Amino acid sequence: MPVFTLPDPYDGWTEQRLKGHCRRLGRALDNWQHIAMTLAEHGKDGLSQADRETVERLVEAYRD
Repeated sequence: MPVFTLPDPYDGWTEQRLKGHCRRLGRALDNWQHIAMTLAEHGKDGLSQADRETVERLVEAYRD
């Protein structure tokens, strides 16, 4: 079976840059989890205006 190696997209990043990137990814995931929980419990009316607009943009983008 052939073996190949994918390039490391983070090659050359400093430890501080990697930590910052991980924090941003964690915050983004946390935000989306809160949106999902609010939608499940209260529907779109329970979301803040900014979160509601974000969800509506996504719905529109995937409407096809």
